[in-house]
Amino acid sequence: MDGYDEYLYGRVFSAGWKLFEKLPVNKKTARLLAHLGERLVPDAPHDMEVMDTICRWKVETDPDELDVFGLCRYALANLIRDFKDSFESMKDSDDIALRQSYYRRFTAYRPEEIRELFEKDNDKFLEEATENLNLYKNENIRDELRKCCWDYKDPHSDLLYPNMFNSRVDLLEKQHPEWFKDWEDDIPLDKVEDPLVRANKYLEHINRKLKIISEKLSDPRDEDHANLFDEIKNISNQLNVSFSTVSVKKFYYWLWGIAGLVLGYLLAK
Repeated sequence: MDGYDEYLYGRVFSAGWKLFEKLPVNKKTARLLAHLGERLVPDAPHDMEVMDTICRWKVETDPDELDVFGLCRYALANLIRDFKDSFESMKDSDDIALRQSYYRRFTAYRPEEIRELFEKDNDKFLEEATENLNLYKNENIRDELRKCCWDYKDPHSDLLYPNMFNSRVDLLEKQHPEWFKDWEDDIPLDKVEDPLVRANKYLEHINRKLKIISEKLSDPRDEDHANLFDEIKNISNQLNVSFSTVSVKKFYYWLWGIAGLVLGYLLAK
């Protein structure tokens, strides 16, 4: 996008976020801004002190419930980027709005992290964590989240969180099948419903295969080249399958890559 066009586009959202600094703090404006905050692109204006603005909407209410003031703080907390130190500190905040914003976006590296946060905030954690895509990419993390959903002492006995988890898994298995199994050579792209996403996953898979073949061709110690032509043929077939859903430019880019490998193989001989 042209720089000035991008500025004009972003200015609309900046104006929306600036309202959190300007409008009076009361239930009427909080209700309005809570709805607005759900729809604004979460990109803080350059001159906004986000934490100061969050404090502006910290009205003394139930600290464990997100009322309209808490929803305003939640929306503002989403402006804190997940790579900043202030983001990591949100999980220890005494404000449930900040903790829930953290739960929606954080990345866990150990299953114990999931269990610890669940025991701290129970349903408030599950409400956000079941919508956090980062927690579905790794099998161990995902499995711990599933266990927490079942371990929640549900006062209504309606299995809300197990059902939320299962429905999310069903959807993500179609969008990101590679998260749920190490497919290696046989990737189940028939499960990916979006044709453009499916084509991109073909290209990602082909890129990995081309890299492996290239390494084999360039290694003078590796004399096992008998099956390389079969591998190249398989890649060509996969490109033909994905050709209908990608641009001609991309297709020929990959075709030239394969041709280069064949030429490299012949020269190596």
